[in-house]
Amino acid sequence: MVRKAWGKGYATEAATAVLRYAFLVSDPDKIIADIRIENEGSINVAT
Repeated sequence: MVRKAWGKGYATEAATAVLRYAFLVSDPDKIIADIRIENEGSINVAT
């Protein structure tokens, strides 16, 4: 973990790019995120 990178939007930016690519290339019906319930940061990125 690199805590100094937390809260800067890097994960959101990366997730947005990955989702855009996934829907462009394979057009899935849905994307499922497998996240530990206590990981609030990842839940926020996924929603």
